[in-house]
Amino acid sequence: MAEVTNDPEEAARLVAGGTPVVLVGPDALALGRFAASVTGTAGNGTAGKCLLAVLVGDLSDPAVSGAASQMAAELWPSAGTGPL
Repeated sequence: MAEVTNDPEEAARLVAGGTPVVLVGPDALALGRFAASVTGTAGNGTAGKCLLAVLVGDLSDPAVSGAASQMAAELWPSAGTGPL
C-alpha cells in the first residue's frame, strides 16, 4: 500500500522496506535534496522501481492531502493508498 507522509525519516524507512511513498513538505529544495539522498529501490522485488515522490505543500491542507493521495494512486495504482 502506498503511503503519504510529511516525515522524512518515516519516508526513508518505508522506502527502504519497499513501500511507495509521497513525501509532502513546504520546502522544494529540501524535498529535492532528500529525494536525491534516498535510495528509491529495495531488494524485495522492487528493484528498478521508483518508490518516492515529493509534493510541495502543507499536508494539513485538505487540498494538498487529497492531491498527495491522488498522486500516490496514479503513480502506484496496484499499491492502493494508505490512510493519511
